[in-house]
Amino acid sequence: MPHFIVDCSEEILVSHSVETILKYLHQVANNTKLFDESDIKVRINPFKTFLVGNKKQPFIHVFAHIMEGRTDEEKTNLSTLMVKRLSMMFPVVEYISMNIVDFNKTGYVNLVLLHAEAEQKKVITTPVGEKPETVKEGTAAVEATQVEPASTSQGSTKGTA
Repeated sequence: MPHFIVDCSEEILVSHSVETILKYLHQVANNTKLFDESDIKVRINPFKTFLVGNKKQPFIHVFAHIMEGRTDEEKTNLSTLMVKRLSMMFPVVEYISMNIVDFNKTGYVNLVLLHAEAEQKKVITTPVGEKPETVKEGTAAVEATQVEPASTSQGSTKGTA
């Protein structure tokens, strides 16, 4: 988090490389101090086919997806700084814009969060009658769960729904 996705007409890539644009937008986002630098993601989607005002005119639009919790002032400042930076890089492009969409923490999952949750909720399964493994003090919380051994007879329906 956050994700900055740039849709643009492909001709804007003539004056600046994709790498240069990515670098500058990353720098603007990082300079706001709203995000951890290692979390900032920037992507560019250049388009060959498009219309702006019913004409083929160069454009740049940044879609920002950020975690909820930033103030309206912070979001306005971020958008303003991004659009200003892009307008300095592309002074002849008349259509430069940005919008911000907040991610809801409740519905957001990524691998880092998933792995952290798994570490906090490690489950050790042991057959009934055996002693669960012991875990060293100071490690992630572990829930020991005993399970019935699998039935060896094929006619058994124990444990099926």
